[in-house]
Amino acid sequence: FLEKTLSNMAEQASNADDEKIGDIEGLRANIVEILSKGKVSELQLLPEAVILKAATEPKLAIEILVRNKKRAAPVLSDEGFIGVLDLKDTLRFALESYDAVYGGNVTAASKKPRRKGSATNPAMQYLFGSQSSMSRQTLATLCAHNPFRTVRKSDNLLALADIFAMGSHVVGIIDNNELAAIITQGQFFQQIANRWMKGMGMGKQGTCSLQRLWDLNYIVRPPKTVQTNLKAVQAFRMMNECQLSGLAVVDEFGTLRHNTSATDIKLWLLDGNHSLDLTIEQFLVNIRQLSIKETYPFTVCSLQDTVERALKKLQATKYHRLWIVDEETKPIGVLALTDVFKFILAQKEVKQTLEKQKETVEEEEEDNQKQKQKQKQKQKQKEADDNADGNVNN
Repeated sequence: FLEKTLSNMAEQASNADDEKIGDIEGLRANIVEILSKGKVSELQLLPEAVILKAATEPKLAIEILVRNKKRAAPVLSDEGFIGVLDLKDTLRFALESYDAVYGGNVTAASKKPRRKGSATNPAMQYLFGSQSSMSRQTLATLCAHNPFRTVRKSDNLLALADIFAMGSHVVGIIDNNELAAIITQGQFFQQIANRWMKGMGMGKQGTCSLQRLWDLNYIVRPPKTVQTNLKAVQAFRMMNECQLSGLAVVDEFGTLRHNTSATDIKLWLLDGNHSLDLTIEQFLVNIRQLSIKETYPFTVCSLQDTVERALKKLQATKYHRLWIVDEETKPIGVLALTDVFKFILAQKEVKQTLEKQKETVEEEEEDNQKQKQKQKQKQKQKEADDNADGNVNN
């Protein structure tokens, strides 16, 4: 059904008259057409991939990810790939240990003296110390909820976009029944965005405003925000509870100043010497080695900006999210790469269509059952009448 729907959209776009140029459906269908014609084999694929063996100790597995500057990697057992280990998932274990040590008391944490020059990485200590349950985990349990999805090298690019629309950050490329390469969501976006920006998929349809994506609910709102003076541990706790890597960090006036990302978790695990009892602003500045007066680069758009401008910004900055702000630079929404792929695949509309079709089928089935029941009742009544007539004749 999905392929048929997207094919129809592409056909409608190709037949669109001048009055429909700039329409969001035309833009989407044009992009779909490009992805349908492109092949995974045409992408620049890097064969060097980090693959974790299921028997690897979790601590070593995380060190491998951090050392190779990877956010996530597939886990391989004797039976095949069993999931993906994502550094974002380690956050809850670090917080669990932190809370066990300090009892959730941020003030107590800030007063505890720190050893300078210690060779032990505090972040890894939180993850694998005696207070953390992570040391009792296996890679199989840690990655079980993150399926490792794959596509064939001969598949079209639409199949790959479909997987990234599900929220996957790494996807395997299969060739001759073997894993040939791994591609990340960001890498894929960079390569296909190049095709769009060359005029193959944007053109005049790129004049569609972000307001259209907002109306279709592809821009998440309201965004999760924290103030610059909030303790880093409290911000990380919100990230964990909301299952988000990106939070908008705002000042006392609600103006966007920073944003958190999965990279911050990776940097913290890599260095580990920055305390979680710092304010989230100071923590981010320290972890990124920037001045407190500088704002770590993030990218923004308004609802009046075009979809093309938003995609160009995501491509130029290589960020995974773009903040939608009002005239005072206050965040009102966020557009992530996953949302872009969801829009391309028309997931919300397809889901609504499927739900309507399901309701229609259920209603038709209910009507059929009622009709069958009425027919049975009529048949019984007829048989009863026939029996009564027979008795009278007798």
